[in-house]
Amino acid sequence: MKKIINRFKKNPMLLVFLVILVFFAPFALFSPGESTRCSIVTAVGVDKLGEEYEVSLLTFIPTANQTYLETNSVVTGKGKSVAEAISNAGLTLGKKVCLSHAKTTVISTKLMQDDIAKDIDYLGRVASLSENTILICTDNPAKEFLLAAQTLEKDIGLKLEELISYNVDNVYVTDTSVEAFFKGYYSQTGSSIIGYLKLASGEGEEKSQADSSQGGNQSGGGQSGGNQNSGGQGEESGGESGIDAQDEVSGYSSSQASSGGSSGSSSQSGNSDKKVLNSGEVVLIKNGIMVDKLSTEQLHGINIINGNAIDRTITIENVTDESYQDAMLTYTVKNKRVKITTKFENGHPIFRIDVILGLELVEGKEGETNIRTNTELSDISEEVAGKVEQFLKSRFQDTLKVLRKNKTDVIGVTQKFERENKKEFRKFLRSLDDPDDFLNFMNFELVIKVQPD
Repeated sequence: MKKIINRFKKNPMLLVFLVILVFFAPFALFSPGESTRCSIVTAVGVDKLGEEYEVSLLTFIPTANQTYLETNSVVTGKGKSVAEAISNAGLTLGKKVCLSHAKTTVISTKLMQDDIAKDIDYLGRVASLSENTILICTDNPAKEFLLAAQTLEKDIGLKLEELISYNVDNVYVTDTSVEAFFKGYYSQTGSSIIGYLKLASGEGEEKSQADSSQGGNQSGGGQSGGNQNSGGQGEESGGESGIDAQDEVSGYSSSQASSGGSSGSSSQSGNSDKKVLNSGEVVLIKNGIMVDKLSTEQLHGINIINGNAIDRTITIENVTDESYQDAMLTYTVKNKRVKITTKFENGHPIFRIDVILGLELVEGKEGETNIRTNTELSDISEEVAGKVEQFLKSRFQDTLKVLRKNKTDVIGVTQKFERENKKEFRKFLRSLDDPDDFLNFMNFELVIKVQPD
């Protein structure tokens, strides 16, 4: 006993540790789990019904099972504000609503007909919601989207946050978080870009949308969404078509369940057999209002000047040179270097983008015959390089038309000029009748160099 006492005297920290163990260990062992007091929210959906907000929460319910599948439930609450609606949803749950695990925030395009910033202002301020929570929109009510997402893991083992993360990393290749939206909203241009996913009912609609997407890709590249004429682009690109590997429409089946325990909601039988479709589209937001939707091809036009957007595929047709005869070649972008510079010439601003692409041939066909060649060592002829350059420039010009029409700068033009030519740029803006329309008076130079990887 004396040895133990002497040991504590020599090491007083042992005594402190023993006191902590005696006083706090029983409390930690016998106190109820955190999940009994707090609901674990993984996604938030915001809708507006008349003058009321309806907030839907996709919650994780800790349940012991042998399948390693999570048990989820969609719970809704209504209120005159988003904060009140979330509080009412907590009353339904009988738990405190904890948003720290929420990876996704979903809003409907209907809500974006007005300034969305005032509707989700609370989500931008609440400390418990992570700043990197991804913001997406859908053509259906956000509640229906979360009901469809509820069974993603059950049907194919895919979590909603994994699907959204894939889109951000491999399709959008840009920050589409709640924080990024507010940064764009309060920026000089008031422009933002967020991802867009849609729901489809039944196999017929999914098939028609998939056929439509494939038809657009085969029509000569550069199918524009709603406001663009794609006929001219096909002529410019010599009939070649370009698609991204991640741009193909993918559907996820989800047979719906009732939102058991939801506040003030009816049965969701009309939402049965919904499918979450990802066709690689994004929406443009100006001053908090959705102004346009970019198709997959137009999004590709933005990603051309994004140095992080690699591992894309480019398919060109009608290639005839010393190695091929009327061939269709598919290349993967293995590496990319992008350099952007700004300058003024005779008072006119010039935004120059130099892009160096490292391409690798992954597939080739002459008619119905596959070309057997060592793709890793294949060279890129002037004919191929010219077609690739022409195709990418056409894509970028198509996207630039949409940005100019909607006066949305989501490619960093303003930020670049403010850093490098602030004085001249502001003088240029003051000379315009509408400074917000500066993209139409900006000269863009896109220089593309293609080389084998």
